[in-house]
Amino acid sequence: WRRYFDVFMPNILVYDGPGLHERIDQGLPISVDYLVEQLHLFLTQFVQTPPYHLVAASLGGKVAIDGTDNEWLKAMIEHFGEGEGTELVKRIVAILRPVVTDGHLAMARATGAGEYWVSLNNYVNLSMNVKLAGAPIDVWPLDPVTLFFGQVGVNARAPHPSAARLAANFMLSRECQQFLAKYGRLPTRQDVQSNPPGIIAMLTQKQVITVLMSPDEERKWQRLFDQLFKGR
Repeated sequence: WRRYFDVFMPNILVYDGPGLHERIDQGLPISVDYLVEQLHLFLTQFVQTPPYHLVAASLGGKVAIDGTDNEWLKAMIEHFGEGEGTELVKRIVAILRPVVTDGHLAMARATGAGEYWVSLNNYVNLSMNVKLAGAPIDVWPLDPVTLFFGQVGVNARAPHPSAARLAANFMLSRECQQFLAKYGRLPTRQDVQSNPPGIIAMLTQKQVITVLMSPDEERKWQRLFDQLFKGR
């Protein structure tokens, strides 16, 4: 870890830390799952707990966020409060120096390919899609989990508007939701299991903040996002 991080504790994350050596001495495996669990523990107990100790320095260029994640920013500030939340995001930007990418699917694929080590935020279904394709990528939820909704629209001049409405209705059917879940999409129905199973239960263990914005509000939060992430 010291090759890549200036580590602000805990020892378990330090390459030659005693916790790691104790595990080796006990003959226990040092697996990817184990290291991910320790990273999750670190993020939960140290990054999300005041005074928000962050892993520093050598992560520049290895952390990514999509350039349109204004919903995530709004949820962060709503969860932590305006002053505290804004300061936390500023510290994330200053210390981790995230790469601002263009496109959530492209970012998920780049993270799965190892170009980025961590995506600060991404659509869970896209990361699951890349994982199901065989890439070494996974997700873990942190407070807050941002939830927002897409819309379905039918053109007022569509030649067959009733057929379009039937197609939109079919998208919510059990048959269609099962098909979409095969590729990592999160089902909107309780009678359809996610793929892999348990994703929704994992997400809802954290505080879920629903973000609904008018066009004017979205422009406002996008301007703030640009100021914080692109104005450095």
